[in-house]
Amino acid sequence: MTAQAPSPATSDALPGSIAALRAAGLRVSTARRVVLTALAAAPGPATAEEIASGFDGAAPQSDLASVYRNLYTFQQLGIVNQLPSGRGAGRYVLALRASAGYFLCARCDTTDQLAPGALDALRRAVSEHAAYAFTPLAIVGLCADCR
Repeated sequence: MTAQAPSPATSDALPGSIAALRAAGLRVSTARRVVLTALAAAPGPATAEEIASGFDGAAPQSDLASVYRNLYTFQQLGIVNQLPSGRGAGRYVLALRASAGYFLCARCDTTDQLAPGALDALRRAVSEHAAYAFTPLAIVGLCADCR
């Protein structure tokens, strides 16, 4: 996975996510903390498999089934956002760390953050025609190397 530098909110994303979990009345178990720590250590949106692998020692390794269970819980609570991937596996990002959007390459799976404000006009146009609130948006296409 390739990604641009994480947003400035990264340093607050882990404690903020743990606080949101506690505010929802859920225990911060070791398995939950491991998944949140891995997402905070990720260079960008990550697959469940990447989260379970621990990012080459940046976070503890975890059982893949446990990662999926916790990601589901975190999504339900709004702690984690899932982005569709161009190649099938969804990618996950801490909601407190998520940028406005991402480019995902359908061929090589490269992930790049969009510039802040890049989707503002699109968001305004959609909100004028429908009552939708955006979560981070993934634009799937081909990167410069794959075209």
